[in-house]
Amino acid sequence: MGRSGVTSGKGGRNYRLNWTDANGGASFGDWSIRLSGPDTARPFTVYFNGEALLRDHGASAAHRRFASLDNAKRWVEKRMRGKV
Repeated sequence: MGRSGVTSGKGGRNYRLNWTDANGGASFGDWSIRLSGPDTARPFTVYFNGEALLRDHGASAAHRRFASLDNAKRWVEKRMRGKV
């Protein structure tokens, strides 16, 4: 069927969570995405239960940050489905 909007129950763009927008970010349950540094290349940070998520990168761990709010939402949705 392609991208006509019908995905035959296989998931995809039509199966998105209903996020609550607030203060330039979004929240859904225990997850929240906040605008941390608007002047940076990746201004959105993902939080779970109020704690910023960390990503492992070599010897350092930094906050899980995204360039756009939509990319951050997709990452959280994918993680909630167990695909990460």
